[in-house]
Amino acid sequence: MNRFNIPANHIQLEWAKSGSSVKTSTYKGKTYTWLPRSQTAGVKVGYAAMWDRSSKGYCTRSDAQVDTQRYLGQRLMAVGACPNYGKYIAFVDRSGNPVDSVDRFTNEIHGNTMPFSIQGCTSTASVGTAEVPMGQSGWSMYSGYLVKCPFNQSVYDKDMLLDAEYDPNACSFVTLENPLVFLDTSQKEGSLPYKPYAFHGQGGHKGYDFVGSGVGCPPFSPPQTTRPMKSPGIITDPFLCSQLSRCTSMCWPWDANRPCYRSLPASFNHSTSECLILGYHTQTYINDSCAVKSTDDPLAKYCVKAHKTVESSNYTYVTAFTRPDFETACPPREPLKNVVFGTVSGGVCTQLASASTSTGTAGECGQAVFEASSDDSPSGAGGTGSSSIFWSSWIPQSASSQQGTCNLYSTVPTCLFKVDGAISFTALSAADPSLAKDPPSDAITPGPCSSNPCKNGGTCELPGGTCKCPACFSGSKCETRVEGCCASNADCGAQGSCVSNKCKCNAGYSGPACEKGACDDVQCQNSGTCKMPSGVCECPEGFSGLRCESSVCDQVVCENGGQCEMPSGKCKCAACFTGDHCETENPRCCETDNDCHSPQGKCVFNSCQCAPSITGDKCDNSGCAGVTCLNGGTCNQLSGHCKCPKCYSGSNCETHEANCCESDSDCNAPNGVCNSSNTCECTPEFPAANCVDLCSDVECSNDGKCDPATGKCTCLAGWGGPQCTVPQPCGTEGEICSGNAICDQEALSCVCKPGYTGEDCTELSPECSELCTVGGSVIKDSVSECKVDCYSACCKHLIESCKDQSEDNQGQCVRDALQAEEDESCCIAREEGGSNAALYAIAGVVAALLLLGAAGGMYYKNSIGGGSSGEAPDDSMGEAVGGTHRPTRQESAISVDFEDYANTPDDATGDLQAEGETAQEADWDVNVEDGDVLGCRETGSKHIRMALLLQLHGARSPFSDWKPDCKEKKKMQRINSDPRFTFEAWVAFVPQQKWRLSLSTFMTLVLTDCDRWSFLLCWSMFDSTSCISAM
Repeated sequence: MNRFNIPANHIQLEWAKSGSSVKTSTYKGKTYTWLPRSQTAGVKVGYAAMWDRSSKGYCTRSDAQVDTQRYLGQRLMAVGACPNYGKYIAFVDRSGNPVDSVDRFTNEIHGNTMPFSIQGCTSTASVGTAEVPMGQSGWSMYSGYLVKCPFNQSVYDKDMLLDAEYDPNACSFVTLENPLVFLDTSQKEGSLPYKPYAFHGQGGHKGYDFVGSGVGCPPFSPPQTTRPMKSPGIITDPFLCSQLSRCTSMCWPWDANRPCYRSLPASFNHSTSECLILGYHTQTYINDSCAVKSTDDPLAKYCVKAHKTVESSNYTYVTAFTRPDFETACPPREPLKNVVFGTVSGGVCTQLASASTSTGTAGECGQAVFEASSDDSPSGAGGTGSSSIFWSSWIPQSASSQQGTCNLYSTVPTCLFKVDGAISFTALSAADPSLAKDPPSDAITPGPCSSNPCKNGGTCELPGGTCKCPACFSGSKCETRVEGCCASNADCGAQGSCVSNKCKCNAGYSGPACEKGACDDVQCQNSGTCKMPSGVCECPEGFSGLRCESSVCDQVVCENGGQCEMPSGKCKCAACFTGDHCETENPRCCETDNDCHSPQGKCVFNSCQCAPSITGDKCDNSGCAGVTCLNGGTCNQLSGHCKCPKCYSGSNCETHEANCCESDSDCNAPNGVCNSSNTCECTPEFPAANCVDLCSDVECSNDGKCDPATGKCTCLAGWGGPQCTVPQPCGTEGEICSGNAICDQEALSCVCKPGYTGEDCTELSPECSELCTVGGSVIKDSVSECKVDCYSACCKHLIESCKDQSEDNQGQCVRDALQAEEDESCCIAREEGGSNAALYAIAGVVAALLLLGAAGGMYYKNSIGGGSSGEAPDDSMGEAVGGTHRPTRQESAISVDFEDYANTPDDATGDLQAEGETAQEADWDVNVEDGDVLGCRETGSKHIRMALLLQLHGARSPFSDWKPDCKEKKKMQRINSDPRFTFEAWVAFVPQQKWRLSLSTFMTLVLTDCDRWSFLLCWSMFDSTSCISAM
C-alpha cells in the first residue's frame, strides 16, 4: 500500500511575542529556532476584538469584545483568543521529550476564525470561515475542543494538564512556562496497547485520544451537512485532501447547542479524486444504517461501511491530525472477540495455517498484522491484489493472562470458530482490543479445534483435534516443557548449539542455555581483563593477584611528597629531595631566588649560588656587610655576628650587663669594688646593680625611709605617696585603725567604737569593762558565730540607754536592748539562777575525767544561762532557749591575758580574763584535794581552775600560725626538763595572743599523766613533727 510519511499528529506549540529576530528556546535539552511573525491580532487579555469588515479594522468598543472564556468558566482558547504569531512546532512523546525523527518547521498556527461584524462595531458577531494554510507547507491546528464531543474521562484525566498550566489573563504569556502540549501517541506507552486514534487539543492543555465504542468527534453529533469536495485542480492526492480536514461549522464556546466538527478526517477517492470530509474521527460504525457519501439528513450517521468492498478499496482514509499512517481502504475497525479465523473444510471450520507466530499482548498482535500488511487488495473476497497478511488471532496463555500467542494469517478466512478469550484482528486494524466486538452467533462454525486446546505453540490436528507439540513440549495439550531441552540453536544463545535437543556450550560457557560465561562473576581490578575461556584476570604491568588487586607500590613509602610510579615501583621525588624513598634533602636546593635570600644569592638549576662574601647553604649568612658592633665589639666575617668585650652583650654589643665590671669605677667606688670574677661586690648600704646609690636624689618626708634596693620611699603608717607627703590616716595604703575603731574619712582620724578608748582604741572603757565582759551575766561566754562586736554592742546600749539604771538593773536593761536587735541576739547571756554545787555532784576517780566536761557545761549553764540543775537541754547544735541562736561551746572562746597570768598565776579574778576586760568576781577554786580528781600528784587547785575555765569556754588552740624559732625551741626543752614544770610555765612561754583549746584536746590533757602535759599541749598547738623535734 502507499503509506504517507505524515509527521505525528500531536505537537507542542509555543508562542513568542512579535518581532523580526530569530527566536530560540530549549526544551528537554533540545534547542529549537523559529522566526516570529510581526503582525498581531487585536486581542485584549482573554478577549477577542471583532474585525469590522466595513471599516477594515478591529473594534475598539468594549461591547464589541467577545469573552473567549465564558463557557462554563473554563479556560478555553478559541475564537481568536490569541494573536497569529509565527509559531514554532516540536513533536514530543508521552514523557514530554522531543521526538527527533519528526521534522520541525515554522508555520502559521491559527485558532478558530476571528469573529467579524458587517454592521460596524456591534456586540453581535457573525460566524467566520475556518482558515486553512493552503499556500504554505505544514499543518494547521485549531484551538479549543468540541463542545458536544463525548470523550473517555479516564484518558482525558491522564493526558490533560492542570488549568494552572494556562495563564487566563494574557495571550502573550511566557512560552516555555505555559506551552501548549500535544502528545505523540503514535508510539507505544510501555506495555499498553497501540492507540493511534483521533485527536483534539484544548488550548493551553494537552490533547487526548478518543477511544472507546461510540466515541470520536462526534459519532453522536452528526453534521448538519456533509460536504463533498471535488476540485481536481487543487485536490490531486490524499495529502492535499488531508489538509482540508477542518471544522465544518462555527462553534462558539458558550453555545452548547450548535454542533462543531474540528479537525475532522477525510476520505480520498483515488478513482474520482474526490475528497470527502467525514463526520467523525474513527471508522467505527455506530449501527448498520450508515449514510454513504453526502446526505442532507441532519440525523443520519455518516460513516464508512464496516466491511471491505470493491468500491471501498478506492478510498484512502486521511486526516491532518489523527494517525501517522494511513491505508488505502476502510476495513472493519473493531477486532472480534472470543473467535478465531478459519476456513471451512469438510463442513468443519478449521483453524488457518499460521504464516508466523509470536508471543505478546493482544494489542501487540493487532499492531503486528497492521504493520505486516503490504497493500489493501488481498486475493479472494472480491480483492484483486496479491496474497498478503491481513488477519491475525491472539489466544491467551490462560484465562487471566495478558500474554498469549499471536498467529498471523495470509489465507483469506471464510469462517469463525469459538475460543474463549481470543481476539481476532482484520488487516490494518490497530484498534484497542477493549473495543473488540462479539460476532453474530450464526457466523461461528464449531470444530474440534475451536477451543484451541493446544498450548505453547502446539497445533490442533483435524479431524481428531489432537495436539501436535513443538520440540521441548509434551503433554496432551503441550502444556509441559521438557527441562534442558532446546528446539533450535537459538535456544542456546550465541555461545552454544542445539544438538539432539541439548545445548552444547562453547569453551568458557555453561548453563542450560549456555547463558553463563566464565568471566561473568569475575571482577578484575585496576583495569585488569578477564580472559576467556579460562576466566582468569590478565593484569596490566605493575599489578598482580587473582583479581589484579596488588600493586608494586603497595609496600613502597615515598617521603617528603614523593610519588611511587607505576609500573616500576620506584619513588619519583619532589624537588630538593633524593634517595630511594626521597628521604634526603639537598641543603642548597631551591625553587626560586627568594629561597636563596635574593639578592644575596640566586637559584641556578635548583641550587643556591651566593654572591661574593655571602655564605650559607641558602646564602643566609651575609658576613659583616651592614653590621655595626658597638662598645669595642668586632665582627666575625664568617658568621656575620659581633664578638663583644667583657660586660657587653646583644647582637651589636649594645647592652651593658648588670653588675659586670672591669674596674672599681664600674662599681661606683667606694660603694663597691670589682672582684676577680668581674662582678661588683657592693657594701650593704648600696645593694643595687653596680652599687649605684639609688637614694641619692630621693627625699622621703614624714619620717619615711628610702629603700636603697629600689630607690623608693617606705612610708610610716598614715602617710603615702612617692615621697610620703599624702596623709592616709585611714590606711589607703594599709589599714591603721584597729578592729575596735572606725576611720572618719573627713576628719582623717580613728573613731573608737563604744566601749573602747585609747590612741589606737585598744583599751576598754571603764564604764563598760565590768558589765560587758564576755562570759559575764550579760554577754555569752562564746560569741564565735556573732557578726557583731558583742562587747561594743553591750557598751553602746549601756551608755545610751541603761547608764542611769541602778547597778542591779543595768544587766537586764542591756539584755532587753540586745534582744530587740535581731542581729545582736546571739550576744545575750542567760540570767544567773543556779548553784555551783551541781558542778561537783558527780565525781569519781576515773569517771570524773569524763564527767568534768559535762559538769563544766552545767556550771556554765547555771551560772550564766539561768537554767536549773535538773534541766539538760541539748545545746550541741547551738539552739537557743526561746528560739534565739546560742553558739556552742566550741563556737565560744575565752581570751587570756597570758602576761598577767604568767606573772600572777594564782590571782582569784585576774588569772584569766577577756582581753581588755576584768573578769567577774567568781570563786574559781574547786574544793578537790590535789590528785583526787585528776590523778596528778603535783597538780594544785590552780590547775583545776585553769582546766575548768578552759572546758567551760570550749577553748581551742589558736597557734596554727606560730612556729617557734631555734631559741624558743631551746627554751621549750628547758621548761620540759624542769621537774617544776607547770601549766602556767608553758602558758607564760607562749606568745601573748588569744588561746583557743578544744574540749577534746583538753580531755586528752587531763586523761594523761600530768608530767606529759608539755608534749600533749604542744601537739594540740602544733603538728606532731614540730613537737617531737621541740621535745
